[in-house]
Amino acid sequence: MTHILIVESSSPPVAELRRSHHRSAPQNFTRVFQSVDPDVRVTTREPYINPLRPSDLDGVDGVVLTGQGDPWAADDLKAEPIRQACQIVFDHTKPSIGVCFGLQIATVVLGGRIMASPNGFETGIAKQIRLTDDGKTHPMMQHRQCGFSVACGHRDEVSEMPKGAVLLASNNHTQVQAMSYTNGPIDFWGIQYHPEVAPSTIAAAFREGKSMFSSSAPPLEDLARVEHDAQAAARLGCSVDDFVLSTRTLELTNWLAYVQNKVG
Repeated sequence: MTHILIVESSSPPVAELRRSHHRSAPQNFTRVFQSVDPDVRVTTREPYINPLRPSDLDGVDGVVLTGQGDPWAADDLKAEPIRQACQIVFDHTKPSIGVCFGLQIATVVLGGRIMASPNGFETGIAKQIRLTDDGKTHPMMQHRQCGFSVACGHRDEVSEMPKGAVLLASNNHTQVQAMSYTNGPIDFWGIQYHPEVAPSTIAAAFREGKSMFSSSAPPLEDLARVEHDAQAAARLGCSVDDFVLSTRTLELTNWLAYVQNKVG
C-alpha cells in the first residue's frame, strides 16, 4: 500500500475553515489520489501545530507540500515551520511535490527566490500554459499538451529558480509554472497552479468568504460553470476539456505513479 504524507501549509484557522467546507488541501489531494488508487494511505501533518519530525516520514513513500490561504509569503518568518518541514523532507530521500505555496517554500529552501508577481494576482484559471522542451519529456507532464489551462490562485511566484532546477512550464503571467529539482536525496517536482481543485471549487470559496484574491477573480458565474459550459469557458479563454478530472489532475496522478514505481 502506497503511503503519502501531506504537509498542510495553511495556519490552523485557515485549515480548519477549509475543512469545515470539505475543501482543505489534504482533503482535495486525498480525493485525487484515491480516485486513482482507493488503497492509497494518506496521512496529514500540520507543522504550525506540531513540527514535522524525521520519524513522521517512517514508512512514507512520497510527500505533498500544499498551497496555503494565509497572507504571508514563503520567505516570511511566519512560514518557518513549513520551511523546516520541507528541509526535513529533502534530507530524508522522499519524492515530493509542491503545489503553489509548496513550490515557493521549496524554492526558498533550495536557495532560489520568490516575489510578488509584477503582473499581479493570477486568479481562478492559469491559461495557456506552455511546456518547455524539458517539460515535454518530463514524467510529471506526461500526456499534457501545450496551451492547457488549470485552476490557480497566487500572488507570489518564483523569481529565481534554485541553481540546478529545470523549468518545465510557463505562461504569459508567470515564468515558472512548473519546475523540477533533483540533487542527491532531493527529488522534487513543483507546480504553481492547482490541479487538485476544480474552478467551481474556487468559485464557491470566493462566494462563501473574503479572500485576498476576490478583487482579481474572473466572473464567478463563468468560473463556476467552466467545467461544463463551453460558452463560459470561451469567455474565460480556456476549454471545458481542460477540466475533465483525468486531465486537470495529470501532474498529481503522474507523480503518484512515479512514487509507486519507485516503491516497486
